[in-house]
Amino acid sequence: MNQLFQKYLAHSESRFQEIDYNDSPELIVIIPAINEPDIFKTYESLLKAQTSSKVLVLTVVNYSEKASDLTKIFNRELFQLISEWGYKNETTNIKFRTLLTPDVRRKHAGAGYARKVGMDTATEIFSLNNNEKGLIVSLDADCLVAENYFEAMINERAFDLQVLNFDHQKDELSCDQLKAMLDYEIYLHYYVLVNRMAGFPYAYHTIGSCFALTVDAYMKNGGMNKKHAGEDFYFLHKLFPNCNVKRNYDTLVKPSGRVSDRVPFGTGPALNKILEEKEPYTVYNPNAFEDLRLLFDSFFGGFEQRDSYNIERLGDGLQEFLISNDFKEKYREAAQNSGNQLTFTKRLFQHFNAFQIVKYLNFVHEKGYYDKVPVLDACKSLFDEKVDGEITKMEVLVNLKKLEQQINLRQLV
Repeated sequence: MNQLFQKYLAHSESRFQEIDYNDSPELIVIIPAINEPDIFKTYESLLKAQTSSKVLVLTVVNYSEKASDLTKIFNRELFQLISEWGYKNETTNIKFRTLLTPDVRRKHAGAGYARKVGMDTATEIFSLNNNEKGLIVSLDADCLVAENYFEAMINERAFDLQVLNFDHQKDELSCDQLKAMLDYEIYLHYYVLVNRMAGFPYAYHTIGSCFALTVDAYMKNGGMNKKHAGEDFYFLHKLFPNCNVKRNYDTLVKPSGRVSDRVPFGTGPALNKILEEKEPYTVYNPNAFEDLRLLFDSFFGGFEQRDSYNIERLGDGLQEFLISNDFKEKYREAAQNSGNQLTFTKRLFQHFNAFQIVKYLNFVHEKGYYDKVPVLDACKSLFDEKVDGEITKMEVLVNLKKLEQQINLRQLV
């Protein structure tokens, strides 16, 4: 075992000793699960995926110490059921194993902790063969995958991190739920697209069921966090600046489109909110991102003029936000500690990162500098050819996906 594995595993949450597994996988899929009676649909979908490589599907069934007795009983029984199913249905190349993490401390209980246990366990498995390029894949227990799922990721394993294509399951939704899901999916693509057009170099989707990374990138970036929710957003935005990232459009994950309130944000809560409000779904004004574009332009080309930066040429809302967040001091620190344009740009984006973008957007909309606009109106403003007459939500979604593939991320050079 090399030093990188030794150092990471010394403080990991690996539970490798609890599973009966001695194979040498090239790819390990991690699935956190709690109250997931439909997980067998996910397993069956994985079995249909073609691969000539060794694959392990590792499910982490978990529940909090504060969970009800009914939840504890259900998930212990679920653990037994899926463990037995896995042994009965595994193939030569695809094996299934299950971990049970019961009575997790309340402050840690959630998808983040379960993902971490699974990913740390995967790390120990890869360490046994010194396989630093083994792939750790993040999936959820209510997803379906394309038949080329495994091979599409293995073909791109030269990249540290892959962000996979997605399309939520819609077939079993009611009419109202379908409308809400289309609104939400349109927003997801709109938000990434306008950040990309503004010049943000890390404008990727951050969906917990739709990414894969090499185990060495996992270890070098400190592993998964233990957050109750949003663990995928925090984890991926920690990775983006440090990894060679591939936006993998060659395969597809189909997350559930169900309404849920198990976590404070994400697909389920967003759908709940859209359905409850019964008003046109509104999103951040596209003009707020135009202000960001002017700011980010200065990050990429401001090194030679770093001693005389003037924020007065920016929009009033962005100016107020930068002043309230002591941006001039952050800019000065970046200028003093950078010897070239690349270092300067990276330092500025360490400060004005994805979290700052969200804070800025909330700030300028709450202060009244911009009003949120209906999601379809926001999207139509992005299309080169102005839309005449009615355009369906599905057509907008298709157009957004095409634009996303056409517009490249701004590179840090």
